[in-house]
Amino acid sequence: MILFKGDERTVVLFYLFALVIALSMAFWAAKTGTEVVEGGERPETAFEFFGWVLVYTGIFLLLIYVLKRYVRYIIFLLELLFLFFTTYLFFGVFVSGAAGISWGLFLVLLRLLFPGNDFIRNTSVAFIGGVAAGLVGVSFSVLTALLLYVLLIAYDFFSVFVTGHMIKLAKGIEDVSERGEKVALGGGDLVLPALLSSSLVPVSGFVGVVSAASAVLGVLLTFRLLKRFRRPLPALPYIGAVQLTVTALSLSLSTLLL
Repeated sequence: MILFKGDERTVVLFYLFALVIALSMAFWAAKTGTEVVEGGERPETAFEFFGWVLVYTGIFLLLIYVLKRYVRYIIFLLELLFLFFTTYLFFGVFVSGAAGISWGLFLVLLRLLFPGNDFIRNTSVAFIGGVAAGLVGVSFSVLTALLLYVLLIAYDFFSVFVTGHMIKLAKGIEDVSERGEKVALGGGDLVLPALLSSSLVPVSGFVGVVSAASAVLGVLLTFRLLKRFRRPLPALPYIGAVQLTVTALSLSLSTLLL
């Protein structure tokens, strides 16, 4: 699990930055016909991805109990690998392969040298989540992305309010006991909204952008509720409530206008 961390303004800005990365990759992939997921148009793919989420969650929970002293190092190593790969893809697409390698190595080196720096951490999360969501999302049909989104909204609610295992997972992998005005927002709270927005790009680029912007409003709503209730909350249901409503209205409006 990777997290955005910092004060509210910082987290929102990096969240927005990550959405820009995701949409940039989605527009490029839609233009070039690039697809990284086979069968993304099938609704069944959403259930397959959801199943893998459950499997990987179970694996990480097991690692926390069995290798509690080492699990953070394992996650950090995986983060570095994904950071290099996604940065290489982003700069390779929009600049050059050499730029991709250079920036990938540079950001990995910064993450290694300053592991506690929130700015570098958030940059890492933005590239990993943004590039992955953009490429996978544009390979999905809107229905597939929507189904996966709804499934994970329900799972997020259940895992925080019913079983509580998502809170244990977050605490086992990351230090989320921040003082002062700092907040934390999980990478999944970025990936799913960005996934839906990216899936909309081949249908309507405008609606995809509006959908992404509405996810930011959902994050702001989540932070407002965190201040009010002062307890861990699943962000995805609140982000989703705003984003899905705005997306549905935008799609309806674009259909009427066309």
